[in-house]
Amino acid sequence: GDRGRGRRRLDLLDLLDVEEEMKPEEVAAYLKPFRSDFKAAAEKFIRDYMFVPSSDPALIERVVTQVKAGQPEMSVAALEAAWKYDARAGLREIKAPITAINAEKFPPNLEGNRRYAPQFDAAIMKGVGHYLMLEDPARFTELLLGVVNDMSARKV
Repeated sequence: GDRGRGRRRLDLLDLLDVEEEMKPEEVAAYLKPFRSDFKAAAEKFIRDYMFVPSSDPALIERVVTQVKAGQPEMSVAALEAAWKYDARAGLREIKAPITAINAEKFPPNLEGNRRYAPQFDAAIMKGVGHYLMLEDPARFTELLLGVVNDMSARKV
């Protein structure tokens, strides 16, 4: 459904929902504005989807500026590859514990992801958008250290 497609488009590098598939025509339609005017499309996407209302405006400006300064061809190719990649086979091969750190705005599909990796878990940060490590570095570091310490305690 639309809920899954929207989430995939918001957080490309995280395993939000490995069961979600985008048809080639959906990928092409979504990439069309990025191909025709990358800077405008990227700015709109970042401002509309990647942050929460409480996000620091200076951080938003910094991210928009950095993304717009990138190479459009490389960025569009990375988006396209991410949306076409099927992580399910690779996920099945992973035997180590997996803990995704996601913003509450972008929670992973635990049930679906666990069909491919039963050990899949998530730690969720509230009040941040896609760039959680930039929006609240101290809380992100604390959460990350907690995940690493938990895995270390299990001698993974």
